[in-house]
Parts: sequence; structure tokens; C-alpha cells
Amino acid sequence: VGLTPESGNKVKVDLEFVEKINDPITLTLLVIEDSIKAKQASPSGSIENYENNHILRTVITDIWGADVECTGVQGEKLTATFTYKPSVEWKLENCKVVGFVSDKVSREVYNCAQCAIQ
Repeated sequence: VGLTPESGNKVKVDLEFVEKINDPITLTLLVIEDSIKAKQASPSGSIENYENNHILRTVITDIWGADVECTGVQGEKLTATFTYKPSVEWKLENCKVVGFVSDKVSREVYNCAQCAIQ
């Protein structure tokens, strides 16, 4: 899985099969944000400015992923572009798109990647 940020809130996804896949697969794309300061409970009391990372902001595809139409043959390459709508509340400089390919039935994750939002 390769992810490349593009202008206009788009991300390009490149898939290359390094081995044969026999089962149907899905591609799931998420937006996460780091460096969010908030109050956090802890065993020793509240922490006022705790830094939260990897906070899920949105799922670009369906929550279970988008079906990938492919033969699954080793060496096959596919490219797709997805658009997402960022919230004005997000700090885009702290956001990343995360993508992962998984088996549609077992949900086993085959590979994943992330890219910064530009």
C-alpha cells in the first residue's frame, strides 16, 4: 500500500500485490490527528494538558473498507484516488491518512501505510 497526498483533500492509493491473494480484499482509509491537548484522568489524578495522539477523526471509506476489484495475481498494480472532507476543527498539520488492506472475510490486515496531509 502506498499513499500520496494530493491537492483538494484527495489521497492517491497505490496497491501492488507482492504475492498472490486468493480471497476478496478491502481497503480502509482513516484520518487521524496527533497533538490534541485535553484533560485526562489518571490513577494519580487529572492531567490538565495531556497530549493525545492517533485520534480517529473520520473514516474515508466504509468502516469495513471499500471492496478492491482485482485478480490478486502477484505483480498486479492498482491505483485509486479518494476524497475526504476535513473539519475546520482539525489542525491539518497534525493529521495523517492511514490506509490498510485486509481480507474481507477474516479481517486479517495484509499491509498498511500512512501519509501526512498537505
